[in-house]
Amino acid sequence: MKKLMIKCSDERNRRFSIITTIAEDQGKKMVLKEAVYPQGQDHLKHTANMQYAIDDTYSLVKACPVKYDGKKLVFDYLEGKTLESQYAKALKNNDKEGFKALLKEHKTYLEASDDNDCIFESTDGFHRFFGSGAPYQGKPAYKKANYDAIAGNIMLTDQGAYFIDYEWMMDFPMPKDMVLYHCIRDLYYHYDKLEDFFPLADALKEIGITTDTALLQESYEYFWNYCMCEEDGTNYAVSKIYWRAATRSMKEIIDENVWIHQEWGHSADMWKETSDELFKMQGKLIDEQAKVTHLEEEYQKLNDDRDYWKSQLIYVTSARSYRAVQKLKKVLGRS
Repeated sequence: MKKLMIKCSDERNRRFSIITTIAEDQGKKMVLKEAVYPQGQDHLKHTANMQYAIDDTYSLVKACPVKYDGKKLVFDYLEGKTLESQYAKALKNNDKEGFKALLKEHKTYLEASDDNDCIFESTDGFHRFFGSGAPYQGKPAYKKANYDAIAGNIMLTDQGAYFIDYEWMMDFPMPKDMVLYHCIRDLYYHYDKLEDFFPLADALKEIGITTDTALLQESYEYFWNYCMCEEDGTNYAVSKIYWRAATRSMKEIIDENVWIHQEWGHSADMWKETSDELFKMQGKLIDEQAKVTHLEEEYQKLNDDRDYWKSQLIYVTSARSYRAVQKLKKVLGRS
């Protein structure tokens, strides 16, 4: 089996960290998703089961077929163009009318059958992922919804539109504005020039979002923290960004970006990175033991992760992994 591309979402907590691989076997392409840690198997099973919920819920978008073999997910490889590529084309061509049309098209894909509409009432599932549902009480909602129906996850093919990823398909009521907000807001994380081209506030108005955006953003950040933080509250993604910002120059970050795009093994990359961070933490432990009491625990976790990635040594190109880190910086509001 030949591996054509690998994306490692290792900045998440151990329950949700996954490796996505586009592979080719005897001329047939496929997409594989594997758990980075053993704790991630339940998430893979949940994703496999959600393909049926997608097909039962959405009338204009189908679930990309997937099979779970007990260790990994195997998705069909679909040929087509993503909705995100169409947004990018409108941005490149300075086509505001085309962009507005895409916003409305995007909303249409997210709308489900009428019997999926309901009035929002909070559930334990909602609270676990998004915090308090009280501010949304009584608002229009979906009985089920693909919270991550972002433009990059919608593939337009000759056979119709497909969700190529639905790991965050929620089987409990979701406020409509909250789902729509995240799916559009995510695009602005990836394209810095969008705000000047077509302000986010105008985009939200275009698709009829009336809920206070501060509340919607708060719910998204709660979701982000739930996916990123371990049960003890530690967050590897935040730690990685903090140490990079504190110890690396802009030139070094740019140089690293170029290096990441080369064909190095992702695991070898992570081994080197965690080894570097481990070395820096050793110095910090000596100089700042009194000020930063949690460094010893972080040190041990980095040491464990370094050994793990050294043992893996999967050869990949990890450009998208770097892109994910940039998105995290924007979510956290860090320069």
